[in-house]
Amino acid sequence: MIPTRRWLKTHTLDISLILIVGIAGLTTGIWAKAIILDDAMITFRVAENLAYGRGFVYNVGERVQVTTTPLYTIILAVGTWLIGTAPQAALWLNIALSAVIPMLTYDLGRRLAGRITGLAGALLITLVPLLIIAFSMESYLYVALILASLVAYVARRDTLAGVLVGVTTLTRGDAVLLGACLLTYDFLAQRRLRWRLILPAVVIPGLWYLFATAYYGSPFPATLSAKTAQGDFNWLGRRFLGGFQDYWHDWTKDYSRLFYLFPILIVLGLIRALQTDSRWLILIGQNVLYIAAFVGLGVTFAEWYYAPLMPGVALLTARGIQFVAHLPTRTPSTIPVRWQPWLSTGLAAIL
Repeated sequence: MIPTRRWLKTHTLDISLILIVGIAGLTTGIWAKAIILDDAMITFRVAENLAYGRGFVYNVGERVQVTTTPLYTIILAVGTWLIGTAPQAALWLNIALSAVIPMLTYDLGRRLAGRITGLAGALLITLVPLLIIAFSMESYLYVALILASLVAYVARRDTLAGVLVGVTTLTRGDAVLLGACLLTYDFLAQRRLRWRLILPAVVIPGLWYLFATAYYGSPFPATLSAKTAQGDFNWLGRRFLGGFQDYWHDWTKDYSRLFYLFPILIVLGLIRALQTDSRWLILIGQNVLYIAAFVGLGVTFAEWYYAPLMPGVALLTARGIQFVAHLPTRTPSTIPVRWQPWLSTGLAAIL
């Protein structure tokens, strides 16, 4: 109890900021609650069938794996027992996660670079359109678990980090990219295999694939071939990068050309991140591999495909903001030293 009290006394500011960004995220989640994408209905139906004992299936009696997010489906099935319907369970889950995501973002940014990066990153991820638009999907759970995995690893909670990476893979199969980056970085940094990190990260998804093979006859979702066919045919007319270009064009045209500041801040943040803490490579590597995989596979554009990139975008932008905010303290200045932290904070808020 005494260490806990001491920690609370020495981290009062961090606790206050975490609560503030959590409330901000919760407000955004409540505002976004009306967003329901068509693809979410597939998961909702599977979750309700599972909840009512009809099987882990879309059509009763047909053992076809249609969901690409088994963990989200299982959580919604439990929520269906408690609340009554999968859409309501998803609503309450994602509203809660809308508060958790900025809180985790703050903690990760603070640990990697400092409070300005944490706070700016948390506020940015609260407002980023490409996460908000995916509200009804598994994206909020996926992003929260990505952040939780990284926070646990940076905090040196290796076993917990391994468990979270494994669980994240059950949320979306492409989370293997996160696992690959984290485990590769850890091996290169530690020069040895740390099994307390590796085993849960590998065994947890492995158990699911064994179950899926026994239950469905294949470890892979049937929808995977459908998505591949969509990419070959390109029936939407836009692929992964093209879809983002459309969003970018609309934002800069309809809202503000200040959006052009973001690439500059991301580049500045990337440079400073690589100069100051090599652990940024895990998040950066995950983003690079994710983009490369989706572009290489010719994946068609869908709004929720961009959500897993948002923690990296928000935190690198925030790192760039922190770099700019600290410029007055890096150069000879007539500004009194006691005012410089407040000037840095104010500049960060403006950016």
